[in-house]
Amino acid sequence: MRKRAGRAKGVQSVQTATQARGVDARRASWNAIAGMLGKLNMKDEQHQFLALVGQPPARLTVEQAAWVLGCQLHDMPILISTRLLKPLGNPPQNAVKFFSTAEVLEMAKDRAWLAKMTQTIGQHWHKRNLRQKGHSQNGAQSGQPQILLQAEAV
Repeated sequence: MRKRAGRAKGVQSVQTATQARGVDARRASWNAIAGMLGKLNMKDEQHQFLALVGQPPARLTVEQAAWVLGCQLHDMPILISTRLLKPLGNPPQNAVKFFSTAEVLEMAKDRAWLAKMTQTIGQHWHKRNLRQKGHSQNGAQSGQPQILLQAEAV
């Protein structure tokens, strides 16, 4: 009988240890969720504050400016390098760039500027795609199989 009682205690202690680990895991996951919620609440607080003020912030990050202009984040360096979009101040190349909200909103209303922006982005990606597909190692142009090139040479 004692052996069974001993086994029961052993099983019971393993179960309580497993339950304790489960509680620790749940606590850890809850702490992670609470941390994320804390960050979200901070953004909510910022949003509420800006809504009370009744105007957007004076400067925008690159991501925010992309949202306002309706373009992708990876298109922003193209606009900066072609000088269609000018960051505030004179930031180094590797620095975080900010943009004047008033200027970005004005550009977003200007149909001619939006057309120029769209054309510039399209041209950039067109040229880049041509460079990638343009020439193979043997100098063959894209679209022409190497067999035809060799046949032309003979």
